[in-house]
Amino acid sequence: MEKLTASDFEEVYTGNFGSLCAYAYRLLKNYEEARELVMDVFVAFWEIRDSPPAQETTKSFLYRSVHNRAVNLLARRDVKRRYIHETTTLSSNYTDSLNEAVTYNELYGEMDKVIDDLPERCREVFELSRFSGLTHKEIAKELGLSPKTVENQIARALGKLRARLSAKGVELIGLLMAGEVIRRVGIFFEIHLLV
Repeated sequence: MEKLTASDFEEVYTGNFGSLCAYAYRLLKNYEEARELVMDVFVAFWEIRDSPPAQETTKSFLYRSVHNRAVNLLARRDVKRRYIHETTTLSSNYTDSLNEAVTYNELYGEMDKVIDDLPERCREVFELSRFSGLTHKEIAKELGLSPKTVENQIARALGKLRARLSAKGVELIGLLMAGEVIRRVGIFFEIHLLV
C-alpha cells in the first residue's frame, strides 16, 4: 500500500465502512460493538497512513484488522463470562460474609462497570494480569511497557475497584483484590477481606 492522503482515506472509508460493519456484526452479533470496532480500525489505519504495511491491499488489511479485533473482543467476552461463572461458583462458600444488601449480580455488574470504565491501557494490563494469568514481566514484554508501569496500572485498577465496591458497602470482595490467590480453570482471581 502507498502513503494515504486525506482524500484517499475518505474514499477508502466511504467505500468500505458499511461492508466492514456488516462483517464485524456477523462476528460479534452486536451492531454497536461492530460499528465501534470498525471505527477503531479506521482510526488505527489513519494513524499508520505514512507507513502502511507492505505487500497487502488496503481492503485485505482492513478486513484482517476487523477480524483480529473481533476475535480479541470475543475472547475477552468469553474470559469475562468464564471468570464470572467461576468466581460465582467458588464465592458461594462466602455468601455469609457479604453484606446482605448486595447480591452477586450487582457486585459483578459493578465490577464490570469499573473495569469497562478503566482507561484502555489500564484495562488491558489488568485483564491480562487477572483474567489471563500473565505475570508482570510477561505483560510488560507483550505490551512493550516497563514492569513498574504494569504494576502501577494494576494498582490503579485495583484502587478503583476497591473504592467503588467499598462505597457500595461490600465487606468481602471476592474480586481480584490482593490476598490469597486461587487458581481455577486457568483463571486467576484473589479474595480480599476489607477490615
